[in-house]
Amino acid sequence: MEHRLGRTVRVFLVVLATAGLYRLAVVPWVEPRYRETVGVEELTPEQAAAIRA
Repeated sequence: MEHRLGRTVRVFLVVLATAGLYRLAVVPWVEPRYRETVGVEELTPEQAAAIRA
């Protein structure tokens, strides 16, 4: 049973590390291109405050 538990933990850690690497490396590289393509505009602090009010 310990062998299966160790294997499960190892697989979980590999998946977690892969997700972290994706978040650190791929998302910052893709997100600016996506924003340019879609035309997303950042709100100014004044606009955000007006929406919240």
